[in-house]
Amino acid sequence: DSLVRGACLLCVPHCQAWEDGDEVVLLACRKPGIALYETKVAADSYLFEWRFNMATGAVKETALDGERCVEFPVVHPGLVGRRCRFVYCARLDPEHPLIQGCCKFDLVNNTVKDIKLGPNMAAGEFVFVPRTGRPSERLQEDDGYLITFVYDETTNMSDCRVWDARTMSDEPVAIIQLPRRVPYGFHGKWIIGQ
Repeated sequence: DSLVRGACLLCVPHCQAWEDGDEVVLLACRKPGIALYETKVAADSYLFEWRFNMATGAVKETALDGERCVEFPVVHPGLVGRRCRFVYCARLDPEHPLIQGCCKFDLVNNTVKDIKLGPNMAAGEFVFVPRTGRPSERLQEDDGYLITFVYDETTNMSDCRVWDARTMSDEPVAIIQLPRRVPYGFHGKWIIGQ
């Protein structure tokens, strides 16, 4: 029963946490606060790592990237609560709270890859869906797909798009046209129907 104290701002949503020796590692988006209807503040969110030392009470805070405004971080669902290598985040337009793409953070190599949407397009929250393989096939952590709804302002229509999470190519592997626009802020969760 130890108490760990540290300075913190608004840290939500949380993405991932795991134990590493005496430390608990937490990944989350950090914001200076929340101000509804203040668009610049709403987009001022970055991916951070905190290390809480349960033996000493020390807290170490590290910005994983201070360049890209991001939200809604996700990891491979099979790794929740365990050390992971990749974190996927919705990338925000820094001037408006609209999702303009997806970032893949490689925590081992300290690199970031981006999927960028086209002009006049904005997305919803990205969901990571693991690829399933044959029992003998060894799948990698980033073997999977990123899925979201994309709204095109020029056509006033939405579609569901699927990207390869491994390559992070701007070109989706599938686009499913929808009969109506899907409103911004629509959240989702991928659940295998078994």
